[in-house]
This record gives sequence, C-alpha cells and structure tokens, in this order.
Amino acid sequence: MTRSNAVHLLFILFVMFISSIIGISFESVDEQRKVHIVYMGSLPKGEYLARDHHVNLLQTLGHNKITVENTLIRSYTRSFNGFVANLNSHEVSKLKTMKGVVSVFMSRQSQTQTTRSWDYIGLSLQVSRNPVVESDIIIGHLDSGVLPESHSFSDQGLGPIPQKWKGSCLGGKNFTCNKKLIGARFYNFDDDSAVDLDGHGTHTASTAVGREVEKANFFGIANGTTRGGVSSSRLATYKVCRFTTCLDHDILAGFDDAIADNVDIITISINSEFSQNISDSVVAIGSFHAMEKNILTVNSAGNNGMSGLGTTVSIAPWVFTVGASADRLINNKLVLQNDRTLMSTSVNAFDMRNYKKLVYGTSLSSLCDESIAEQCIFECIDPLLVKGNIMVCDIGDATSLDVFSTAESVGASGVILRMGESIIHGPRIVPLPTAILNDDDFNYVKSYLKSKKVHSARIMKSEILPNQAPTPDISAPGTNILAAFLPSKNPSFYISNSKTFKTNYTFMSGTSMSCPHVAGAVAYVKSKQPNWSASAIKSSIMTTARDMNFDYNLDAELGYGAGYLDPVEAVNAGLVYETYIEDYFKMFCGLGSEGDKLTMMFKGKTKCTNGTGMSPKDLNYPAMTSSVFENSNFTITFSRVVTNVGLPNSTYQVKINMENNMVDVNVEPNVLSFTNLNERKSFIVTVSGKWLNQDHVSCSLIWSDGTHRVRSPIFLYRSSIV
Repeated sequence: MTRSNAVHLLFILFVMFISSIIGISFESVDEQRKVHIVYMGSLPKGEYLARDHHVNLLQTLGHNKITVENTLIRSYTRSFNGFVANLNSHEVSKLKTMKGVVSVFMSRQSQTQTTRSWDYIGLSLQVSRNPVVESDIIIGHLDSGVLPESHSFSDQGLGPIPQKWKGSCLGGKNFTCNKKLIGARFYNFDDDSAVDLDGHGTHTASTAVGREVEKANFFGIANGTTRGGVSSSRLATYKVCRFTTCLDHDILAGFDDAIADNVDIITISINSEFSQNISDSVVAIGSFHAMEKNILTVNSAGNNGMSGLGTTVSIAPWVFTVGASADRLINNKLVLQNDRTLMSTSVNAFDMRNYKKLVYGTSLSSLCDESIAEQCIFECIDPLLVKGNIMVCDIGDATSLDVFSTAESVGASGVILRMGESIIHGPRIVPLPTAILNDDDFNYVKSYLKSKKVHSARIMKSEILPNQAPTPDISAPGTNILAAFLPSKNPSFYISNSKTFKTNYTFMSGTSMSCPHVAGAVAYVKSKQPNWSASAIKSSIMTTARDMNFDYNLDAELGYGAGYLDPVEAVNAGLVYETYIEDYFKMFCGLGSEGDKLTMMFKGKTKCTNGTGMSPKDLNYPAMTSSVFENSNFTITFSRVVTNVGLPNSTYQVKINMENNMVDVNVEPNVLSFTNLNERKSFIVTVSGKWLNQDHVSCSLIWSDGTHRVRSPIFLYRSSIV
C-alpha cells in the first residue's frame, strides 16, 4: 500500500479521538518457536475437514502426530479458515509458499481500552421502543468476560432466547447463563471460565446492553439508574482477554465463534498501540467476515497520541470506529481552614466532616531529612506524627502507587498529592480521602504550611459537574462512565489495604467505554429499522451526528470525527450511504500490493486489472477526505451514491457549510428527487482551491428535504502532515 493510499484509508473513518492504551508485541516463551496465525481466507464450500487439513499442513513441515499436538494451538473452522501454531522462522517461510495459505503473521498482544450517559445522548427511557424486536437482538461482546451474577445481566421479565441463536453457554467454572446472558466462551488456557477477573468486560458489557438497575452509584456519587442502550437485548460474551492482556489468536477465535453463533452486532473495546496493515490486523480480518454476514463490528479507536492525525489505530472502513467524550466532570474540593477552596481531580467517596491537621516534610518523620520525608516514603514516616492527620506528599500521584497503602498503614486520615505527569487516564479513584492538585494549588498549600496559622483542612466528597462544552476529542460518552463492576476487586488504580473499599459499580474512562455506547446505539437503530444493512446503520449514525464546536477543537474532524452520537435522530436518517462488498474489492484494486493481498485474503471473485481500481476517497462512505500537496492549485472530486430511506416522494437540496472560504465546493446535481423508498441517486462533489501552508481545511455537505438533515464531513489535509 502506498503511503498516500494508507493515509487515505486511515481518514475514511471519521469517528476520531484520543485517550490511553498500550500494546506490546507478543512472543512465546520459546525463543525458537513463536505463536503465529496461519490465515487461509474463507472456508471452502462443500465438504471440508478444516482441522484435518491444518494437521496435514503441519505434517508436511516434518511434524509427526505427537509433535503436531504440541504445535497446533487452535483451528478456526466456523466462520473462516486458519489455525494457530507454534512455528519457527523456517516453518513460517515454508507455510507462506503453500497452496491455500493467504498469510502467516505473529500473534501480537493488545490491551483493553453510566447513570446519565444514555440520557445525555438523547436515548432516554421515554423514547419510542420496539421491545419485541429489541429482545431479538444479540450483541457479541469480545472482552475480558463478565460477572454473570451482576444485576445488569438479570433475565427477569425476558422471553425465550431468540430461535436464531446458534451458540452455546460454555462459560466453564462458576459461570451460569440465562435468558439475558445467553452465551459464553473463553480461550486462554490459563482460564477455567468466562468469569471476568478484571472488571473491564463487565463494565463494557453492562454499558452496551445492561438491564435497568435503579439506585446504582459509586459510594453515593452519580446515583441513578444504570443501563445499556437496549436493555432487553441479549448478550453473548467471548472472553478473549485475561485481565488486560488480549492475544491476537484469541481475538480471532472470538470472531470465528461470534459470527457462527449468529450475533447481530459485535462490540470489541480492544486495540493495539499502533495501526497495522489491514492484512495483519485480526480485528480487520474478523470484522470483514462479520460484515459478509451483515454483522457490524464496533471497535474502540485506540487511545494512542494526543490529537489529530495518526491517533486512530482502527482503520478498516467496514469497522465502526469510536472515540471518547466527556458529558460530565467529577471533582472534589480541598477546603483549607483559611477559607481557601482548591479543586481536586480525584473521585473521592469519603466526606471529611471535620478539619484535620496537615503534616508535611519533617512533620511526617523523625527518621529522614525533609527532602526525603516530603515524598511520603514508608520507611521514613513516623506513625506517631501522622496518625489522624492529612499527609501532604510532594510526589506525582502516579509515581508511587502504594502511597495509599502507606497512608492506611500509619493511620493517616487523608492524603494531598501533586498531580504531576500522571500515567492514569480517566477518573482517579482513591481509596481514602484525597485531594490531587495541580502544581499551582499544591504550591499554595506548601506556602500555607509555612504561615504561622493553624494548618488544617477538610477533604470533601466528590461531586458531579456538567461539562458545559464536551471535550473536543469526542464521538460518544467515554469519560467518567458509571457501570457494573466486580465487588471483589479494588476499584482504584492505587494499591490499598482497605477490605471495605468494594463496589458493584465504578467509573471508567476511555474509548473502551464509548465503544459500547455506540454498540447500544446500533442496537437501538437496528430495532427500529431491522431491514437496514450494517453500512446503512453506520451511515445513519454518522450523518445525523451533532455538529461539534470548532472553538473547542481546532483540529476539527481530526479531533471529533463525524460529530456527536445521536441515536434517536439516526433512526430517521432520510438518506444513507451504503457500502457493498464489491465496493471494498474495487478499493483493494487501488491499494497496490496490499490490495492484492486483501483480495486474495477475502476471496475476491475478480482479479484487479487496469481500470478496475478505485481510490479510497471514492469508497461510498458518509465522509469525504483527501490529501493535498503543499503550495498547489488543486481540484479533487468525490463520487457518492445515496439511498432514500426517508419519504417515498422527496426532494433534497444541497448546502455547504464551511468556517472559511479557502476552497470552492461544487455539487452536481445539487438537487436529488426521489419517488420511491430505497431508490438510489448518485452525485459528484468537486473541491478546488489553492493550498498554502495550512494543515487542513474542514467543511461539510448537507442534504435536506425540509424534514431530514443528512450531513457528511469534507476534510482535506496537507499531504506531508504524517
């Protein structure tokens, strides 16, 4: 794939974002043999014994029946063809030359990425529902499993399991399914069940499809009803992660099973650190086979980077890629006895009713000098000086994860920390009264301690504050999301000795949390429009998204994509941009060697010849984007087709919205008239102008018939920006 085409493809996805995720390349313990995925494309038609074929391939490498059993880890036999094996470099090279083998690549490691969030995006409990259709929708959940006994997965009041379900409850030890949680599987050999050990999977699953649970809260914070977008839909969980570690071959196994089990939607809040070629991405491969069955895969964008281009690692255009937003803030207050109030960023469940003495530096220790004592190192702290008081610790809040266990051990009543360069992304949940301050406020506290006044303070319980302007890097709620959790697990990032700091619900943040919001929204749209294709549903959500404010994000679509999720509006999209499998194969023909590989992988029926290729910019997608050379006069065209899903007799007129006049946009024709539902009309968009030194130009195309408003972003970016 050329650099230009790769960047084009990256920008086809217009739901873009930030937050925080880290992936590490996986290697098996054996230095000579490493775990590889041998991908063999679609399953052959007719009688085919996949595992026997896989064994035969390994035997041609010189393995006997005994060594094959030790080498072959798993076969993919239900939705596509392939296997996982421990292979050395010589065997990898030989397999790549064998007939039927499309690609061989190492299995890498990826990582996992509320009460009011659904109301915030307009999907309240009062909106029109279709409960019979909703209860027939099955969401496949690829994550760290779930806690089956959580109230979020109760089947009370639900009817029989949908007849279309082809899966099983293979949840293993201490795992029971019901009419809500209808299926479970797990893949890691170290596990004995699909029970969630981390909390991430339970949180994401309940966010997507959890039942309505009243009086859910985090120690009284954010009290309300927690639920999923379509709470009567069914859940099938595929435990592809052990804690936060998710191996490629397990993820691909989850796709293999979920597709064959006949789920309707797949939600996967997992991604790697960096973007990969589509041919090497298990999410891209698995989701393509899902798309062939009209199953839409919703994937977290990944949270690498701080802004704009290159921060999205999920780039396959058939995946619905989702970023994170903030609909509310959670802060607490530090009230000094001199009446000065400072704002803290911690999620603090404890309310300190009385003022407590502040201790810092030598007031903490009779054992160490001040420069060491002020860091609150356990060996330095004198319990007699600290007990009952608030420790002031001059450390970054993430540089010493055990500061709270230290405070608990010496009997401190609370902690004040400098924020520092924290590695914590999202809510800083703390296990005892805590104020986490920015540098200016922390320095004020230090100055206050030098005064001759009594040095006391109160640390207040956290409060929910509305976010007046959503965080710019958004597409769906993903910050401070309250959802189901494991009552056996410490909800805080920090080490704690407390045995009482346990909860059934907790806050999490990141694209992991926004992903299930979109999955729930997809389920809602599907329940109202059951005959729409996966690409039509995706288009409807993108073209009805709320506009974002340029003042809060100068990166425009680089920061927030198509806009902000509005599932109720998506049901009445008016026009949709549908993308068919044939369109993807035409796009593959325009991607050079990478496209040839993808055509072979996904069993394209036609070979690429001169003239059959299509630029990624012309994929029939709800957004239009292209790179532009610096210091050039340019003219770029986009060809699109829309399908009428609104009113049989309707006429749409076009409007162009732009923040500046740096480009000219012409649409031909500029009026589209329809006489029937599902009628298709094509149009051409021509964008021209002179490119100077700007990074990007953003505008949007809107089709309107007076009732429907169908908005598509148009985004041009400097070709040398990456």
